[in-house]
Amino acid sequence: MRVSAFLYLLLFLTISGYAQTNQEQKKEGEKDKKEQKLTPEKRHMQATALPEKPKIDGEGDDEVWQHVPLGFSGNFTQISPKNLETSPYITEIKAGYTDYALYILAYMRDPAPESVARELGLRDDFESVADRFGIVLDTYNQGQNAFYFAVTSAGVQLDLYITPNNEDVSWDAVWNSAVQLTDGGWVAELEIPWSAIRFAKRPEQLWGLNFMRIVRSKNDEAFWSPVDASVAGLVNQSGTLSGINNIDPPLRLQLFPYVSAIAGHDRASRSTSTNFGGGMDVKWGISESFTLDMALIPDFSQVQSDNQVLNLSPYEVQYDENRPFFTEGTELFNKNGLFYSRRVGQVFNTFNREVPETATVVGSPGNAKLLNATKISGRTHKGLGIGLFNAVTNETILEIEDTIRHTEGYLQGGYELQRRKLLMDPVTNFNIVVVDQNLPNNSNISLLNTNVTRQKGGRDANVTATEFRLRNKKNMYELEGFGALSYVWANADPNTGFRERSDGYRYALSAGKISGNFQFRLSRNVESDRYDINDLGMIQAPNEVSHYLWMGYQVFEPVWIINQGGINVNLSYERLYKPSTFTNAGGDINGWVQFRNFWDLSFGQSQTPFNSHDYFEPRVEGYYFTRLPSHHEFLYVGTDRRKRFAAGVELWRFTRKAWEARDWGLWFEPRYRLSNNVSVNAGLNYSRARNERGYVTTLEQDNGALEAIIIGNRHIQTLEPSLRLNLTFNNKMGLNLRARYYWSRVRYDSEFMSLQADGSTLPTDYLADEDQDGVMDPDVNFNSFNIDLFYSWQIAPGSFLTFAWKDASQDWLEGYSPGFSENVNHFIRKPHTHTFSLKMTYFLDYLLVRNWIK
Repeated sequence: MRVSAFLYLLLFLTISGYAQTNQEQKKEGEKDKKEQKLTPEKRHMQATALPEKPKIDGEGDDEVWQHVPLGFSGNFTQISPKNLETSPYITEIKAGYTDYALYILAYMRDPAPESVARELGLRDDFESVADRFGIVLDTYNQGQNAFYFAVTSAGVQLDLYITPNNEDVSWDAVWNSAVQLTDGGWVAELEIPWSAIRFAKRPEQLWGLNFMRIVRSKNDEAFWSPVDASVAGLVNQSGTLSGINNIDPPLRLQLFPYVSAIAGHDRASRSTSTNFGGGMDVKWGISESFTLDMALIPDFSQVQSDNQVLNLSPYEVQYDENRPFFTEGTELFNKNGLFYSRRVGQVFNTFNREVPETATVVGSPGNAKLLNATKISGRTHKGLGIGLFNAVTNETILEIEDTIRHTEGYLQGGYELQRRKLLMDPVTNFNIVVVDQNLPNNSNISLLNTNVTRQKGGRDANVTATEFRLRNKKNMYELEGFGALSYVWANADPNTGFRERSDGYRYALSAGKISGNFQFRLSRNVESDRYDINDLGMIQAPNEVSHYLWMGYQVFEPVWIINQGGINVNLSYERLYKPSTFTNAGGDINGWVQFRNFWDLSFGQSQTPFNSHDYFEPRVEGYYFTRLPSHHEFLYVGTDRRKRFAAGVELWRFTRKAWEARDWGLWFEPRYRLSNNVSVNAGLNYSRARNERGYVTTLEQDNGALEAIIIGNRHIQTLEPSLRLNLTFNNKMGLNLRARYYWSRVRYDSEFMSLQADGSTLPTDYLADEDQDGVMDPDVNFNSFNIDLFYSWQIAPGSFLTFAWKDASQDWLEGYSPGFSENVNHFIRKPHTHTFSLKMTYFLDYLLVRNWIK
């Protein structure tokens, strides 16, 4: 069934109108109650100076605590499942401080203490089924950025850094905590050193403050100072903390020296390698607001393996960043795709080296070695954020073995086997500078510059950008803008040194309503044909002019059998920047519901009702591939995650009738919790694509002129099972095993087509089943297998002993498309690469060392 954009809009307005009419029919008393909820009163707490630090054991019975008055005793306000309703659970909190740290003692009262969920997990396991108590600290009281520290009822520490557009889970601080179960609930005790946070030097501090409590048995999520789910932002709804006086920001100097041992065995080459190394990460608070982070001789041998996939598209695959240094504290740099940290260490092949057909590769660089990396970041009490990032990678060398024919001398006419080294990339410097100023009403404006400089005449690049976000006083409406100029200097001519420069630009503007039940956003984005940020950023397809309209209606309070839910409509219209011509238009409608039994339901349907013109699939400038109208549907159901057994399942379908294209897929993820210490997560992702049309190859004439762009009708089958085992011995020690297998097979029909200048196709005599004149069978069979096993033991605060075993195997074959059993028999005989590593990192803090000396 084809649904037009008009019908989408009509359906959405009908639903929204009904919902709004239903709201207007409520009783006047309920209306007044709701209006009162929408303007909740922010709370305030006073901290008390302590004569000495309490013992952090979760008991809370130290003499020092007996003289501290309760800062709060009562009920928090729910954000879920009943937004702005009073939570039935009583919480009592005391706050104190010394010249070393902030201390929080919290009593979580529970009339059924046996129901307190206590699943164990490693640090920052936000998915564990456990009760939680957390604190949000906005130390500059700007309402935009905050530190979050939390501990679960099982004693697992969680922390992150909150920004207006992101929650940086990779941010880790060194702090102390302990919990205890009691007959009346449970107790949490937190010690947050001043060196773990940043704050201004003032005689009296006034900070933004909030506390969060989760009662997992009821999925009751509540805040001390009420947070309205219908209002954009979390930190801006905080209460305040006062009473911290005459505390100066300490010297923040922390060292993380490490030693490591790595052994690898490649069964393909039957080679074994070993390496013993050491290095250090440094964190230095160069002022009260700014921190210098350095990685000296970094070691990333224990990061999680990438999820390799078969890529038939014209676009680069964007992989997750798993290296800690590049994930922690980078919120200032991550703006509009300008910083894709995987570029640092990537082999670019700057000089476009090609391996001769007669040569064999004997040494290939997997990654460019990172020599050092440094970042400086922070924000002043006036809201000025400054960030500086710099990294240097070593040159990359490709070693080949080739047979050389001598043309002169006494060896003339003879052949000799020689090894040669080809310079792929020179020493490269990556640099980012950003300035970001907070403005009133949770607004901001920033300026950013990225630069990549390569030695030996290699390609250089520079991008200068600015962005802003402006919100009104009620945080109801928002205007956002972005603009960037990109400059790329090509490789220097080896004879003249001349370097051709390519310039491009992008700008984007959007406006919308960001709070309340009904929200919307209208946006425009323009990317010139030469806009290029891919030396340090990521953009897959520039040369675009696009317009989007998003409208959504959300329900934040329980209605009938629903806790919360929403529905939204998206409409889009896209053109090419150069030449200015239509490319695509469509729309979709999506909805989500959380039921009162905490099952989830999501659904959606999208339409592209017109022929679209894909200028990227042909891989040749000036040509486009016509894609016929299509529609896509999906349905997702998830069960209650609190239960011992929980699962999520999604079904989707894609149809393009004119080609009889039929794609469908299944995603299934069950989870079983054997105990509070052991859980198993499985996953199955399966898809089949029938009669999908796409690019095969480009044929050229003898003089290099274009002969034909070959398009094929293909059938794709993909299978991706995975398994994760979590074994946690206690809140300081655990083991994680992750296994993933990926198989994708592509089979082409025997008849191929030649792409025409008008986007249509005509039959061609291209024969894919005959290996002649360079014509090869384009069928593809790709396998990838990984096992990552990590054992982690926190031997002291901030100090870890970790062991890792990684098993990897990969196979890519062209002209071969077997069935599943034949493929398995083929792949299990492929050699694997095993890597074992042992690493010990020890935390040294200047303040602790100073106190030890005293």
